[in-house]
Amino acid sequence: MKNTRANAVYRRVVASAPGKITLFGEHAVVYGKPAIVTAISRRIRVSVERRMEGIIISSGDLTVRGVEVVMGRGSVEARVHAEHAARLLSYVSTALRMVEEKLGTRADGLRVSISSDMPVSAGLGTSASVSVATIAAYMKLLGYEPMREEVARLGYMVEKTVQGAASPMDTAAASHGGMLLVEPWANPPYKPLRTASPGLPVIIGYIARSATTGELVANVRRLRDRYESIVDMVMETIAEITREAVKALLQGDLESLGLLMNMNHELLSVLGVSTPRLDELVNLARSSGALGAKLTGAGGGGAFIALCRSRDDAMQVARSIKAGGASVIEASLGAKGVVVEEAK
Repeated sequence: MKNTRANAVYRRVVASAPGKITLFGEHAVVYGKPAIVTAISRRIRVSVERRMEGIIISSGDLTVRGVEVVMGRGSVEARVHAEHAARLLSYVSTALRMVEEKLGTRADGLRVSISSDMPVSAGLGTSASVSVATIAAYMKLLGYEPMREEVARLGYMVEKTVQGAASPMDTAAASHGGMLLVEPWANPPYKPLRTASPGLPVIIGYIARSATTGELVANVRRLRDRYESIVDMVMETIAEITREAVKALLQGDLESLGLLMNMNHELLSVLGVSTPRLDELVNLARSSGALGAKLTGAGGGGAFIALCRSRDDAMQVARSIKAGGASVIEASLGAKGVVVEEAK
């Protein structure tokens, strides 16, 4: 995807971006440590359409069903009562503004419509998917071909602005797709990870979430402010687990990956981002035959993953965690990144 001026002028553009799961390194990546992330086949779609004036942002299935937010340039014209809708407004409006600042142009009015085939606020990177898809669609609408690297960079800026702290991980996965090794200090801070086991037998489960990503990141920051040396040791241990996981992935060593997942989860519990209910389901997955299991994403409930020896074992684990009260998301790993699906 090239970031060049195009001749065509479009009335409506639809772009989609994948969700993700973090295999290793969440939270530590915010402090400059490596992480491993993979895009999943569940996607968010954003339609951006020209209108005469003002901005309408609507979602039928991403936040509260039927919510619609109307904005003027620089002011909100409709009061937003729903917390999730307010956060949606922040990501979308920030993405639109950053595209306008980058390109030095804007549309007079817009209707932005969002749809999703994955649960919101489950730790699957939905905010990054919304940001990235919005950026790609709006750039195309304004006559520019969006380049993945630029979309990822702008998406990261959106996340950092809205959440207060972020890593480039989620927006990189949403933009580039596939499985990525994220190294925040590198240039670029992510690279494709070609593994011996691209079709990992992983089950994704989720439960209701009790806190937002921003709140959870802030909680870890406060813990570090109080016990800096201890938390830094935990972060470095997570980093070493991630480095060992890269070796195991390259060798196709599922047994080692499972053990490393278990260790990663326990350290995330030490940081206070797991919950008793999440720990219960992670342990249930392990006792049902998973090689390893851990939360994925920011925590506070939300999504968790279980690595299995085979697809048959994965089906057994899925049945067990469903019986335990969790939902299971059917998705494949290594999905393609952001794409413009329609431009007319």
